[in-house]
Amino acid sequence: MSVAPAERAIDNVKLDLVDLSPHIATEVRGLDLTSPLDAATVAALRKVWVHRAVLVIRGQKLSQEDLLRFTKYFGELGARGRPAHTFPSGYAKVLPDIMLISNIRENGQTIGALPDGEMHFHHDMIHVALPHNASILYSVEVPSYGGDTCFAAGHAAYDTLDPAIKARLEGKRVQSLPVQHDQARRHDRQRRRHQPGRASGVSHP
Repeated sequence: MSVAPAERAIDNVKLDLVDLSPHIATEVRGLDLTSPLDAATVAALRKVWVHRAVLVIRGQKLSQEDLLRFTKYFGELGARGRPAHTFPSGYAKVLPDIMLISNIRENGQTIGALPDGEMHFHHDMIHVALPHNASILYSVEVPSYGGDTCFAAGHAAYDTLDPAIKARLEGKRVQSLPVQHDQARRHDRQRRRHQPGRASGVSHP
């Protein structure tokens, strides 16, 4: 069943918004991201994103330049952490600030990163001291079944905790290596392979 968008005014900017769950994710309808957005619209989108964590904007046909322009609305572009010579062949077709994820193979070699479901639940760049503020995912081709990208509201989970547990967590930090974050361990192995001597071992609140 489709849900009709509800027009809301965010700081006097009208946006067509559909909340996709009680705690996280809002669909934004009626935007064309192939053209620059005005500053007021960008500010309104950022406000919705801060409160809802995930924005979904369907039906876009973006060039690489369009994608990067939209990404910059949410902050500085994050550098790719691996040296250029370690990326698959498909990276020759994308601009330096774009990460290509694909399971397509050409001449027996994958053209993109993470080709066969290696990515488990994680926070992007959790293996560095200052993780990225956000990630922009632009789907060019998706499978008819499976391959889902799911999101969870960590703040909503925290809000349900017993006060005694919250008190125990207050001020604590988690070491991304060698415990807790499987994804961080994988990235660390890659980093040591491509950049010897540069293990992460960072901790986060």
